[in-house]
Amino acid sequence: MSLDCESKLIIDGWRIGFEKIQFTKMLQRELGLCLLEAKTVTDTVLERKRVELPIDGQDRDRLAKLAAELGAVVARDGEIECR
Repeated sequence: MSLDCESKLIIDGWRIGFEKIQFTKMLQRELGLCLLEAKTVTDTVLERKRVELPIDGQDRDRLAKLAAELGAVVARDGEIECR
């Protein structure tokens, strides 16, 4: 029996030097978002609004690191829910 675990990658803002184009491409590549969806997420981050992205719990740390390296401010409260 396998558990279906979901987690959230929570982006709370951005730092100076935020690589918005690379961030958008990362969202497309890693989360399978289309360009419009990824750009909408990036624009929301640029407006300094909180974004919660549902992801596989096992990928959260890796994706949080990628986002942070691109200048996103990643929240630490993306709890894992297993069913």
